[in-house]
Amino acid sequence: MNHKKGFTLVEVIAVIVILALLMVLVVPNISNSSKNAKEKTYKTKVSLIESSAVFYGQDNYGAIVSTGIKDEEGIVTKEVYVYELIPEYLTADNEEEGKMINDPRNPDEFLDDKVIIIKVNTKSKKVTATFTEE
Repeated sequence: MNHKKGFTLVEVIAVIVILALLMVLVVPNISNSSKNAKEKTYKTKVSLIESSAVFYGQDNYGAIVSTGIKDEEGIVTKEVYVYELIPEYLTADNEEEGKMINDPRNPDEFLDDKVIIIKVNTKSKKVTATFTEE
């Protein structure tokens, strides 16, 4: 009997084809997962910023009502920058860089300069906050 060690060319090509097919199927899913995770992290940070702004609005109710813009329905609107909520209402990602809240979708951008619109209903005393991309 003549037993040779090693693989035939057909066996090697079959393995390479199988690995290539697996790569074609797996790599796009991995990159989409990363993008989805960054988007979810961003939405979570925005939700946290809005919640912090509501606490800020409740704590500074009188100042907002006296300095904000009031409409005919009794709703007072005031714009606040995200950096105004640090450190009392938000924890910074990296205080040493000067910018505090990283944008997970783009590592070169920060959310500090973004505006939050705080609305106070003077009748119900309800405070809401909306994050803007401005």
